[in-house]
Amino acid sequence: MYQRGGGYILHLDGTCDGKGPVLMSCLDSISEIVLGNTKLPSEKADEIIPFLKNIRKLFGIPIAIVHDMGRGILKAVATVFSGTPNFICHFHFLRDIGKDLFGIEYDIIRKRLKVHGIRAILRRRDRSLKQTMDNNPKAACTMENGISSGQLPALPVDMIAAIGCYSLIQWALKDVHNGYGFPFDCPHLSFTERLFTVYQEITNISDHNGAPIFLKLKKELQPVIDDISLKSAMATMKIKQNKFSQLRQAMRIAPENSTKGLNDDGTDDNIGDIETRVHQFREKITSEPTFSKNTDYVKLVAQIAVLTHQIRLSISSRSIVKILEIS
Repeated sequence: MYQRGGGYILHLDGTCDGKGPVLMSCLDSISEIVLGNTKLPSEKADEIIPFLKNIRKLFGIPIAIVHDMGRGILKAVATVFSGTPNFICHFHFLRDIGKDLFGIEYDIIRKRLKVHGIRAILRRRDRSLKQTMDNNPKAACTMENGISSGQLPALPVDMIAAIGCYSLIQWALKDVHNGYGFPFDCPHLSFTERLFTVYQEITNISDHNGAPIFLKLKKELQPVIDDISLKSAMATMKIKQNKFSQLRQAMRIAPENSTKGLNDDGTDDNIGDIETRVHQFREKITSEPTFSKNTDYVKLVAQIAVLTHQIRLSISSRSIVKILEIS
């Protein structure tokens, strides 16, 4: 069927990361029909090859193949579909760049937060404050009536402080992400930034005769605020994250304001325009005075060279231009 219709473009990916079992799936990006999937012990080439051989037997050799940069997939594709044009998915490509660029700093942030145990501390404080408010239903009713009537609620200072402190903790603990996963979403960094904001708000309150509950929370946050390793990793990661964001915008992948997560197909764009923007990004980063001394940026530019080469290959063949536009 596929051969009579002009062929198919094979998209191949495993749904799980890590060393555990993987659900390996493939689909035809033209018809958007799933061609097959199977559970494999790992994403090693020896496990993937039999699966791809069966796909070849059923549907023939594809026009082209799109996949991530996993070593197992690369080796399996080269073995089963030798000579078939194969391309790296833009999303996976950008994801791997981000992991390489600031994965070390992000891991430091995660580990330092774990050392301080700040999430557990805030959750305990959160439960305690909620219990305090639950034990004072009259105060809650007074606040609700005051808000509905447009008048200032007549509440005791300690209850107002408890409500304010509870709100700050709730805001700090809120999980904020777009559903893309790391490095597009960096919940540990976002959480840490909110902690610093909460600390500053509490400091402002404390400077004006704040309630004891705020002072307690400030004391609990203090070790995080004073952590030099944590602050250094945050500062470095923010700089690298900005570079990553610029490349992300140039490639029109995983838009930062999207609410669709992995279901977002990105922005429709001409592949030549993407190449131009990526080239401009490369020129900008290589023109920085400290570029040659920054091994992370040197590696980034080397990875971009691979992408640029594949974009040019896709432009030279109309039959596979759609690959990089879909990926």
